[in-house]
Amino acid sequence: MTTLQKKQKLTTSTEKETLASSKYLRFFLDNVWLLLLPVFVGLYLFLVWLTNDVDLGWVPFLRVTQALLVFAVLYGIFFIVSKVWKDAFQKAKEDLELLYHARFLARQARSLSAWPEQKQHQIRAALLPLKQAIKSQVGLASAVTHLETLLNENNKKTGLTDYFGSLFFALFIAILLRGFLIGNFVIPSGSMIPTLQVGDHIFVNQLIYGLGIPFTKIKFGMHVREPKPGEIIVFGELHGGDRDLIKRVVAIPNDTITFCKGTDVVQINGSPLLQTSETNICMSLDKKNAETNELSDWYIEEHCRFLTEENRGTQYHIQKTQAPGTLADDEHLPTFVASHFSMESDCYSYKIPADHVFVMGDNRDNSHDSRYFGPVPYEKIKGKAMNIWWSSGVQFVKGKAQPYARLERILKTIQ
Repeated sequence: MTTLQKKQKLTTSTEKETLASSKYLRFFLDNVWLLLLPVFVGLYLFLVWLTNDVDLGWVPFLRVTQALLVFAVLYGIFFIVSKVWKDAFQKAKEDLELLYHARFLARQARSLSAWPEQKQHQIRAALLPLKQAIKSQVGLASAVTHLETLLNENNKKTGLTDYFGSLFFALFIAILLRGFLIGNFVIPSGSMIPTLQVGDHIFVNQLIYGLGIPFTKIKFGMHVREPKPGEIIVFGELHGGDRDLIKRVVAIPNDTITFCKGTDVVQINGSPLLQTSETNICMSLDKKNAETNELSDWYIEEHCRFLTEENRGTQYHIQKTQAPGTLADDEHLPTFVASHFSMESDCYSYKIPADHVFVMGDNRDNSHDSRYFGPVPYEKIKGKAMNIWWSSGVQFVKGKAQPYARLERILKTIQ
């Protein structure tokens, strides 16, 4: 059946030159995925909340199974409703097909350069009533038939090409967003506790510190601005590694960072960073090892200190799990500090070179950071941490390790 024959068939449902279906139903079908997405997310989070404390260790791929269950429920409801109101849905689908085709013809008719001048005038004359019919949804079938007759003389056809073209365009935009603007990072370790927990999934602003080619390590272009003290950044591993790491910027180019014996307070340009004690409880949501059900090695409760630190106007939380005063002791001296810092009066100092930042983890005594591998060059920085979009941890139900969702952390701004 040709496209013109399809339009003639559709005309039977619009003999009065007015779309026969409900505009609200057409709107719903036209935006069904966009409308159902928040419903899906809401039902999924509700199901996760209901089952957080239930022993579901026997369910394979628990989160995927829950998502598929919610999808099946929504699809079943939609299927039943579409069968109950079958005639209404059929009319709406036919009218939407006519509207889609009308919009396609309108786009196609705008490319007039390949047509003879006389034909261009005819197409313009037919395009105006089509636009009016799309807007008013009256007289649409005859306007489509008239314009399509003119365009078919050039053998331009609709079909899968147009729809696949739209699909590829959408995928192209998604790849651009993923590769250039917003990235995803999963917290693999406890080095950023208490700010970030193991299992947090975060969005990363990849534009602010310079663009990168998607799925490569190549960066190009100027960064919008330089990293600021107190910001949390994602960067590529130094010295040949291929992992991505996440730490907090403590010092920027031309700063002098100092660690002194007998204290674990960091000094920047001769001034110690202000630290205010909050509590003596470590703020890890999952203190136990998922395999042994015992406290993690770094969780030394008698030395836990939860503090607020301020770095040039930016406040954030850190925690320490070793005895006070061990930051620059010879026994605990990190490798880069030992090899590159200059020592004077029991203090180790280092000036940050141009286009580099010195980073540290918020879990100060359990973080492999610039104290060990040195300052991070700008070209290694991939982006700034923005928000948590999902968070899952491990809890023990009846002695068994089981994943659970930390719903209270979703959409939390990272500071």
